[in-house]
Formats: sequence, structure tokens, C-alpha cells
Amino acid sequence: MYRIHKRAGFTPLIPLFRGVGSQGKRGFTLIELLVVTSIIGLMSTTVLAALNSARVKAENSYRIQTVRQYKNAFDLSYDADGHYPGFGNPRTLNAGEYYCLGNYSSDTCRYDLWLRYEDPIINQALERFLSQRVIMKPIDIDLAEIDRWDSPIYICYDYTGGKCLNLVIEWVMMGANADCGFGITETPSSIGKKFTLIEHTVCMLYLL
Repeated sequence: MYRIHKRAGFTPLIPLFRGVGSQGKRGFTLIELLVVTSIIGLMSTTVLAALNSARVKAENSYRIQTVRQYKNAFDLSYDADGHYPGFGNPRTLNAGEYYCLGNYSSDTCRYDLWLRYEDPIINQALERFLSQRVIMKPIDIDLAEIDRWDSPIYICYDYTGGKCLNLVIEWVMMGANADCGFGITETPSSIGKKFTLIEHTVCMLYLL
């Protein structure tokens, strides 16, 4: 849009709005581009952090629910048989034999640097009260996947008269000092205990 400007006998056309003519063209300055880029980067970081937090929360919720299913199965097995399932060899909490809880294609799992095995007697006892033996997504402590943690695992550490009367369910949660559920804290109690391992949390639930 132009207007006529009368002056000294001639009538040039003058742009009514700046930026329309060639003299008024103007691009973004470097500072403006940097500001916009910074804002976009900040927003992306915030969104990604929120998504990752939601993912970890959902995964940990699934882990607690998985342990709850096994706990209920163990409790029902105890009520039915008068003891928890397991072999009759004496074991202790520190030098015990851990077994995989779940249905692994190789019948083995890895917890820390050690290879663990499924126990057919335990599986048979628990399957009476479980629709399926679910497993958790493995957690790799190192990038080489050498120190891999499949969970949950199980250990019976108190045999009396050849029967398992006390056991521990152990598993790993994502994130340091994560909530293990069941009222478990870092202070050992009759319920269990937890401790932080690098960026993850190891949870131990006692069934006494």
C-alpha cells in the first residue's frame, strides 16, 4: 500500500509500511536466533526429562506389582503347605542359593555377575497361584552388559525340619534410593531393607 507524497513538483510513491520496500527488509539478528535456539533447547530438555521420569515411574510401579504377585503366591503356598517352596538343604542369607523367579527361555537368569537358575519345584508350587511367571526388564549396571540384573530372585535362608520357613525376595528398581514399596526403607527391619547400587536400588523383602 502506498501514499502519494507531493513535494517540489513530483509525486514519488513512498511505502506506507516499513519492511515492504527493498530498503525496509530486515532478517533475524544472530542474538535473536541464539535466543530462540536456547528456548527450544530448554523446552526440549524439560519435555524429555518429564518423559523419562514418567517412564521410570511406570517401570518401577510394574516392578513392585510383579513382586506383589510373587509375594501373594508365596503366602498362599505357605498357607496350603505349611512352609514355603524350596529344597531341604540348609542355607543362609549370605551364603545361600538364589533362584530365578520368572519364566526364562534358558531357565537361567543373571543377577549381578552370577548366573542363577530356575527351580522346578519352586515353579510348580507357585504356578498353583500364578496365572503366569512374569519377569522384569533386566537392568544393566555397566554398558558392556556384563553386570546385568534380572529380577526378581528368591532365596530360602531358614530351614527347620527340612522345610523353608523364611525367605527373601530380591529385585532391582530404577533410580537411586527408589521406593521399593511394602514399607521397605534403608534401615533393616522385619519387613526388609534396601540399598543404592550406583544409579539403582536393590530391594529385599522378607517373608517370615
